Amino acid sequence: MTRKELNLRETAVVYAYLKNNISTALDCIMELRDRNTDKKLYRFRPPKMYEIDAIQKEKIYLCRPSQYTDSDDCKIEYDIPDLYEYYLRNIKYPKHKNDLCFIDDHAMKQLIKKIEANSDFQQVSERMRNECLVACISGTFNTYMWEHYAQNNEGICLEYDMDNIITNTKFPLRFLPIRYVESRQKTDDIKFNSLDFNNTDAAYKNAAKKYMASCLTKNKIPYAQEHEWRLIYDHCSLDNGKEGLLFDFILPSKIILGKNIFNNPNFANSIIECAKNKGIPIENQ
Repeated sequence: MTRKELNLRETAVVYAYLKNNISTALDCIMELRDRNTDKKLYRFRPPKMYEIDAIQKEKIYLCRPSQYTDSDDCKIEYDIPDLYEYYLRNIKYPKHKNDLCFIDDHAMKQLIKKIEANSDFQQVSERMRNECLVACISGTFNTYMWEHYAQNNEGICLEYDMDNIITNTKFPLRFLPIRYVESRQKTDDIKFNSLDFNNTDAAYKNAAKKYMASCLTKNKIPYAQEHEWRLIYDHCSLDNGKEGLLFDFILPSKIILGKNIFNNPNFANSIIECAKNKGIPIENQ
């Protein structure tokens, strides 16, 4: 991935959420679109019958980030020194808050445990988790993607025209690139600090924006090779027990069958029949 593309992705995410300037974010998206020579994007999917159901209904499924197998994806990062200082000065030693100036690794670890057990933190985290839903789409078509996201070539790849996604993605969904950073843990604009854990509407709104940006931020190594984009829904309330929602979406321009798809003959035959009924071209990997 070129430095220019990395910069465009960074600017799109920052302006979409942290600076609340959708116009500038859209300019970056269109420039990224112009740099995509074949204007194609790909969604690699496992051999699950619900994938066929979504295509039949002309929908796309967005899920909670907590459903990802990668526990670091969309993980909340902490501004440890700020939180540590707040805890010492305002909770543990309020009478001596002007005299404290120390911090160590053990205290940091203890602080994280206290934060996770804090009721305000749990409430804010739960509200954010219930409101952010995402679906992943890639600009990369290769063996790595087949193996990691299509159950080792047993699933399918849905090919989309990038222009159609941009044109047909309607509110409340947003279509944005992933930005890739050297380290999520060292990316300050997604770190949660003491102000984010005040149980007020203003604090919640700021924390929610920060979390949305974190859901669009991944480590450059190993993920930049995926050239990932995401559909994101940032204001959602789910019923208990639900992990995601279906949204209206365009049909893929092509369905590519994994080379091992007939390890699951029921799925293979069903997706072929679905494609025929929807008039979607089929290719083999």
